[in-house]
Amino acid sequence: MTHVSEARLSRSASTGGLPARRAVARWAWRMFRREWRQQGLVLSLLVVVLAATVVGLGLAANASASSDARFGSADYLVIIPGSDPSLGADVAKLTGRFGTAEVIHHLSIPVPGSVTPIDVRDQDPSGPLMSATLRLVGGRYPSGADEIAVTDGVAGTFGLAVGGQWSVDGHSWRVVGIVENPLDLLEDLAVVAPGTIASPQTVSVLGVAPSGGDLYGLGIDGAQVSLKTAHQNVQAAVVVLVLAVIGSIFVGLVAVAGFSVIAQRRLRGVGLLGALGATTRNLRLALLVNGALVGAAGAVIGAAVGVGAWFVAVPAIERVVNHRIDPLNQSWLAIAGAMILAVVTSVLGSWWPARSASRTPIVSALATRPAPPRAPHLRALPGAIVAMGGLATVAFVPSNRPVFLALGIGATVVGMLLIAPGTTSLLAAAGARAPVAVRLAVRDLDRYRARSGGAVAAVSLAVGIAVAISGVAGAAQVAANSTVGGGNLPGNEIVLWLGSNGAGGPIPAVGAESLLAAQSAVDDIARSVGARSTLALDAAVDTKGNGGTHVGDGATAGTPTYDPVELGIPRAVSEGGHTGTAFYGNESVHVYLLTPEVLAHYGISQSSIPANTDLVTSHANLDAYEMIPIRASDWVPVVQRSDLPTYSSDPTTLITPKAMGDLGLTAVPTGWLLDFDGNVTAAQKAKARVLALQAGLSVETRPTQADLAPLRLAVTAGGIALALAVLAMTVGLIRSETAPDLSTLAATGASSGVRRTITAATAGSLGLLGGLLGTAGAYITLVAWYRRDLSVLNPAPISAILALVVGLPVVAWAVGWLLGGKEPRSLARRRLE
Repeated sequence: MTHVSEARLSRSASTGGLPARRAVARWAWRMFRREWRQQGLVLSLLVVVLAATVVGLGLAANASASSDARFGSADYLVIIPGSDPSLGADVAKLTGRFGTAEVIHHLSIPVPGSVTPIDVRDQDPSGPLMSATLRLVGGRYPSGADEIAVTDGVAGTFGLAVGGQWSVDGHSWRVVGIVENPLDLLEDLAVVAPGTIASPQTVSVLGVAPSGGDLYGLGIDGAQVSLKTAHQNVQAAVVVLVLAVIGSIFVGLVAVAGFSVIAQRRLRGVGLLGALGATTRNLRLALLVNGALVGAAGAVIGAAVGVGAWFVAVPAIERVVNHRIDPLNQSWLAIAGAMILAVVTSVLGSWWPARSASRTPIVSALATRPAPPRAPHLRALPGAIVAMGGLATVAFVPSNRPVFLALGIGATVVGMLLIAPGTTSLLAAAGARAPVAVRLAVRDLDRYRARSGGAVAAVSLAVGIAVAISGVAGAAQVAANSTVGGGNLPGNEIVLWLGSNGAGGPIPAVGAESLLAAQSAVDDIARSVGARSTLALDAAVDTKGNGGTHVGDGATAGTPTYDPVELGIPRAVSEGGHTGTAFYGNESVHVYLLTPEVLAHYGISQSSIPANTDLVTSHANLDAYEMIPIRASDWVPVVQRSDLPTYSSDPTTLITPKAMGDLGLTAVPTGWLLDFDGNVTAAQKAKARVLALQAGLSVETRPTQADLAPLRLAVTAGGIALALAVLAMTVGLIRSETAPDLSTLAATGASSGVRRTITAATAGSLGLLGGLLGTAGAYITLVAWYRRDLSVLNPAPISAILALVVGLPVVAWAVGWLLGGKEPRSLARRRLE
């Protein structure tokens, strides 16, 4: 019996030395120039990936707002009340303790119908510490005592323009310029000439490098000391690391998918070189040189495109993040690393196809038969283990360990990508009863799994990035607007106050008739702005104590007002050899009257509160607090913990009628809380403010949060575009592999409709698999990341998910149908390498 075996390519220890390496390198260079169309597909994807990485790194480095908007380049901020009797001496004492200091005087100008005043400051535009927080937009800076520059927000609120006059709250200025805080574009402020505010309401002293260490024991009554937090943003570091990891994985996927096809296309040439005596190492070197050339070209062009796109995108990004961005403030070292990574991953991506091609038997190489695909489970099982390990890392590693978090996300991505190739086998099995053209397409995907599996992985990664960014943007929006947390109010509430100072401010003493008119106006405002419900809030006041009725200041001069009772923490202070007790406003807790309506609004049962209860609160502990201004220091209240809100202007603490009687307090209406079905829009806020101004009320809302919907839309569109680019490359390469099959079909009379269906089914199948796998992987990772508070992921970005899971395969199918009907140029000719 005769046995015939195929001769494998030479594995001789002799490689032919430098002449052989130079010869195969020249051959690789000629192939790189000759097959520019095929190389261009891979090259364009490398360019897109690197450009996206450059823009992403810039966004991660500049998107987060920093404390520089308030501190500038200072480390310490000390705010001294303008009522300090020794203000000048205290300011001089403070500036003497700093190596570098800057002093700014402030006035607060009330805004009609709003509890948020305008900050007027006599800031020097070229000050040593705060110059970065002031930028001239139009006109000029003020130079005289009667001149002022304002932000666009102030100009819009008061109807001002450059050259006009602004008369408000007893002051009169001529507007000479438009300014902004480039580090916080939402801040409304006004600037006057340095030294022109003679009687400030507060004075800010900013400084660096204080003598004697930190500022303790200042001895300045009412002074508030703030220390700038570290500029390093842990979340930004995580984002940069994750982008670098995911970018390198994506480049590697594109390289492997592309070079696998290129290696298959050159398989006959590889066989001919092997037949002429080239060693395995020589053949592998030829394909590795090709990978290095593609990677170098992609790195240079991609970096150039990315930097250009970054400069173009900066203005649009500024509108989203609400602060100015220096385009040159880029992670240049990270970009250089990404370029090197593109070359390295391109070489590594070509290594496995080169290894497979160089080990192909000569006869198989000359016949260009593809290697049989590996069993799907050989990669799926390790992939599942790696993915689960990555998810566990993301879920349980603390957020202050960015390196481990980045590695966990990278491991999750790698695991999901190892699972991806196996999905083509599932699709082929599911399409067993499909029409012939569709069945051919899905079986080709499984047959050429080395290419299609990489394409599914690349598409799923592009989709996963889009879904993840959309989900994170939605979570940030929810956390900023509607979830329980810090701030004055949630995003779905408005409070209408009787007084002009909001919660904790003096309450006007109004009669029954005026109160009925105010209640009627509140009902009208609620209907006009579409509020779901209205809740009346009553404060507790001491109408007989020393801290009770007094004459208001400023706009309320001559109007009787009440001081509401609050809870404060007594602080021992010493000044001029005398000791005393002070209460700081930023530590106070507002107290509202417990009524059945308030309990019902927050779903609290009256029977759950014992009869001897004095205070019902959401605060964890009120032991250190005293009732002020009545100073009931000997009163030990019975406190009941309950699920009240935690926002500072919401009713976080309620005083019961029993405690009101024990302390001799009186309930006085202070405001009304308007509740909405969703977050309050800018139009609703503006309308409420106008109507409240007409009714003599004041409005308090949550500060406007940037709408991240445009960012989510742009990311979704970018994900679809990137996925379509990967599909275009893969479909073109796979269909080029099956060109002989298409020629056979055309020769046997297959219509253009059949060819269109095959191409469309190939593109649509890849899009469907990538969309499903990418969305599932992204959401599993998001659930692990936000596992402690999954409410921030609700509601899900349904429109974005549908666009990626449904829209992507539909668009891919449509494009494949339109472009897939072309008949092969030749039904018999086959190109030789």
